[in-house]
Amino acid sequence: MSIFEVHTDIICRGKPNLDVEFERKVWLDEVDGAIISNYRILKGNPHDTQQLVSSLDQHIDKFGYPPKLVSSDRGVFSQSNENYAQSLGIKQVILPKGGYRSKQRIQHERKRNFRKGRHWHNGVEGRISFLKRCFGFQCCLYRGDMGFKRWVGWGIIAHNLTIISRCLVSQSRNIN
Repeated sequence: MSIFEVHTDIICRGKPNLDVEFERKVWLDEVDGAIISNYRILKGNPHDTQQLVSSLDQHIDKFGYPPKLVSSDRGVFSQSNENYAQSLGIKQVILPKGGYRSKQRIQHERKRNFRKGRHWHNGVEGRISFLKRCFGFQCCLYRGDMGFKRWVGWGIIAHNLTIISRCLVSQSRNIN
Protein backbone atom coordinates (compact mmCIF):
# COMPACT_ATOMS: atom_id res chain seq x y z
CA MET A 1 0.00 0.00 0.00
CA SER A 2 1.09 3.52 -0.64
CA ILE A 3 1.49 5.72 2.40
CA PHE A 4 0.25 8.63 0.29
CA GLU A 5 -2.70 6.92 -1.39
CA VAL A 6 -4.18 4.32 0.97
CA HIS A 7 -6.74 3.19 -1.62
CA THR A 8 -3.95 1.77 -3.80
CA ASP A 9 -3.90 -2.04 -4.05
CA ILE A 10 -1.01 -4.46 -4.40
CA ILE A 11 -1.40 -6.19 -7.76
CA CYS A 12 0.54 -9.37 -8.61
CA ARG A 13 0.26 -9.95 -12.35
CA GLY A 14 2.95 -12.56 -12.88
CA LYS A 15 4.92 -10.36 -15.28
CA PRO A 16 8.60 -11.35 -15.53
CA ASN A 17 9.99 -7.87 -14.86
CA LEU A 18 7.57 -6.86 -12.10
CA ASP A 19 6.86 -8.85 -8.97
CA VAL A 20 4.17 -6.47 -7.73
CA GLU A 21 2.60 -3.21 -8.82
CA PHE A 22 0.88 -0.58 -6.70
CA GLU A 23 -2.24 0.52 -8.53
CA ARG A 24 -5.96 -0.13 -8.96
CA LYS A 25 -7.64 -2.45 -11.44
CA VAL A 26 -10.24 -0.89 -13.72
CA TRP A 27 -12.51 -3.26 -15.65
CA LEU A 28 -13.84 -1.88 -18.96
CA ASP A 29 -16.79 -3.04 -21.07
CA GLU A 30 -16.75 -1.83 -24.66
CA VAL A 31 -19.47 -1.95 -27.29
CA ASP A 32 -19.33 -1.68 -31.06
CA GLY A 33 -18.03 1.69 -32.13
CA ALA A 34 -15.33 1.76 -29.41
CA ILE A 35 -17.63 3.28 -26.79
CA ILE A 36 -16.96 2.25 -23.21
CA SER A 37 -20.40 1.25 -21.99
CA ASN A 38 -19.46 0.33 -18.44
CA TYR A 39 -16.52 0.38 -16.09
CA ARG A 40 -15.82 -0.90 -12.62
CA ILE A 41 -13.01 0.01 -10.26
CA LEU A 42 -12.15 -3.30 -8.64
CA LYS A 43 -11.21 -3.72 -5.02
CA GLY A 44 -8.01 -5.68 -4.40
CA ASN A 45 -6.71 -8.08 -7.02
CA PRO A 46 -9.68 -10.26 -8.04
CA HIS A 47 -9.13 -12.78 -10.81
CA ASP A 48 -10.39 -11.78 -14.25
CA THR A 49 -12.59 -14.89 -14.50
CA GLN A 50 -14.86 -13.32 -11.88
CA GLN A 51 -15.69 -10.28 -14.03
CA LEU A 52 -17.42 -11.63 -17.15
CA VAL A 53 -20.79 -12.64 -15.68
CA SER A 54 -21.43 -9.22 -14.11
CA SER A 55 -20.31 -7.50 -17.32
CA LEU A 56 -22.79 -9.52 -19.37
CA ASP A 57 -25.58 -8.96 -16.84
CA GLN A 58 -24.94 -5.20 -16.83
CA HIS A 59 -24.93 -5.15 -20.64
CA ILE A 60 -28.34 -6.85 -20.71
CA ASP A 61 -29.69 -4.47 -18.05
CA LYS A 62 -28.46 -1.45 -20.02
CA PHE A 63 -29.37 -2.50 -23.57
CA GLY A 64 -32.14 -5.07 -23.05
CA TYR A 65 -30.44 -7.88 -24.93
CA PRO A 66 -27.12 -9.75 -24.86
CA PRO A 67 -24.26 -8.76 -27.18
CA LYS A 68 -23.74 -10.71 -30.40
CA LEU A 69 -20.05 -11.17 -29.63
CA VAL A 70 -18.01 -11.42 -26.43
CA SER A 71 -14.25 -11.34 -26.71
CA SER A 72 -11.60 -11.26 -24.02
CA ASP A 73 -8.11 -12.44 -23.22
CA ARG A 74 -6.98 -15.76 -21.78
CA GLY A 75 -7.34 -14.59 -18.19
CA VAL A 76 -11.13 -14.49 -18.47
CA PHE A 77 -11.59 -18.04 -19.77
CA SER A 78 -13.37 -20.55 -17.62
CA GLN A 79 -15.77 -23.23 -18.76
CA SER A 80 -18.49 -21.72 -16.57
CA ASN A 81 -17.97 -18.28 -18.20
CA GLU A 82 -18.18 -19.81 -21.65
CA ASN A 83 -21.30 -21.79 -20.73
CA TYR A 84 -22.97 -18.74 -19.17
CA ALA A 85 -22.35 -16.58 -22.24
CA GLN A 86 -23.72 -19.30 -24.52
CA SER A 87 -26.78 -19.75 -22.28
CA LEU A 88 -27.58 -16.05 -22.82
CA GLY A 89 -27.73 -16.66 -26.57
CA ILE A 90 -24.47 -14.92 -27.45
CA LYS A 91 -23.58 -16.15 -30.93
CA GLN A 92 -19.81 -15.66 -30.75
CA VAL A 93 -18.09 -16.40 -27.46
CA ILE A 94 -14.40 -15.67 -27.98
CA LEU A 95 -12.63 -16.70 -24.79
CA PRO A 96 -9.26 -18.24 -25.61
CA LYS A 97 -8.09 -20.88 -23.20
CA GLY A 98 -4.66 -20.56 -21.62
CA GLY A 99 -2.40 -23.45 -20.72
CA TYR A 100 -3.09 -26.94 -22.02
CA ARG A 101 -5.65 -27.14 -24.79
CA SER A 102 -7.15 -30.32 -26.19
CA LYS A 103 -7.10 -30.98 -29.93
CA GLN A 104 -10.78 -30.09 -30.05
CA ARG A 105 -10.13 -26.79 -28.31
CA ILE A 106 -7.27 -25.96 -30.67
CA GLN A 107 -9.53 -26.67 -33.66
CA HIS A 108 -12.25 -24.49 -32.13
CA GLU A 109 -9.84 -21.57 -31.61
CA ARG A 110 -8.53 -21.88 -35.18
CA LYS A 111 -11.96 -21.36 -36.72
CA ARG A 112 -12.32 -18.23 -38.81
CA ASN A 113 -15.03 -16.67 -36.60
CA PHE A 114 -12.93 -17.21 -33.50
CA ARG A 115 -9.88 -15.57 -35.09
CA LYS A 116 -11.99 -12.64 -36.33
CA GLY A 117 -13.37 -12.21 -32.82
CA ARG A 118 -9.82 -12.03 -31.48
CA HIS A 119 -9.30 -8.94 -33.64
CA TRP A 120 -12.04 -7.24 -31.60
CA HIS A 121 -10.06 -7.95 -28.44
CA ASN A 122 -6.92 -6.50 -30.01
CA GLY A 123 -8.88 -3.29 -30.42
CA VAL A 124 -9.71 -3.33 -26.72
CA GLU A 125 -6.00 -3.57 -25.88
CA GLY A 126 -5.42 -0.54 -28.09
CA ARG A 127 -8.24 1.25 -26.24
CA ILE A 128 -6.48 0.67 -22.91
CA SER A 129 -3.28 2.11 -24.35
CA PHE A 130 -5.25 5.10 -25.74
CA LEU A 131 -6.78 5.73 -22.28
CA LYS A 132 -3.32 5.67 -20.70
CA ARG A 133 -1.70 7.95 -23.29
CA CYS A 134 -4.46 10.49 -23.87
CA PHE A 135 -6.83 10.45 -20.92
CA GLY A 136 -4.60 10.19 -17.86
CA PHE A 137 -5.05 6.54 -16.96
CA GLN A 138 -1.29 6.23 -16.41
CA CYS A 139 -1.28 8.43 -13.32
CA CYS A 140 -4.16 9.88 -11.32
CA LEU A 141 -3.63 13.49 -10.24
CA TYR A 142 -6.58 13.56 -7.82
CA ARG A 143 -6.14 12.46 -4.21
CA GLY A 144 -8.01 9.77 -2.29
CA ASP A 145 -10.43 7.05 -3.29
CA MET A 146 -13.18 9.44 -4.38
CA GLY A 147 -10.66 11.48 -6.36
CA PHE A 148 -9.49 8.32 -8.13
CA LYS A 149 -13.07 7.33 -8.98
CA ARG A 150 -13.75 10.84 -10.29
CA TRP A 151 -10.54 10.77 -12.37
CA VAL A 152 -11.50 7.48 -14.03
CA GLY A 153 -15.10 8.56 -14.64
CA TRP A 154 -14.12 11.86 -16.26
CA GLY A 155 -11.46 10.09 -18.33
CA ILE A 156 -14.04 7.67 -19.71
CA ILE A 157 -16.51 10.48 -20.44
CA ALA A 158 -13.78 12.41 -22.28
CA HIS A 159 -12.81 9.25 -24.19
CA ASN A 160 -16.39 8.52 -25.26
CA LEU A 161 -16.97 12.14 -26.33
CA THR A 162 -13.77 11.99 -28.40
CA ILE A 163 -14.90 8.79 -30.13
CA ILE A 164 -18.39 10.20 -30.81
CA SER A 165 -16.99 13.48 -32.17
CA ARG A 166 -14.58 11.63 -34.48
CA CYS A 167 -17.50 9.58 -35.79
CA LEU A 168 -19.61 12.71 -36.38
CA VAL A 169 -16.75 14.48 -38.18
CA SER A 170 -16.20 11.41 -40.35
CA GLN A 171 -19.92 11.24 -41.21
CA SER A 172 -20.07 14.94 -42.08
CA ARG A 173 -17.09 14.56 -44.42
CA ASN A 174 -18.80 11.66 -46.17
CA ILE A 175 -21.98 13.72 -46.69
CA ASN A 176 -20.12 16.64 -48.27
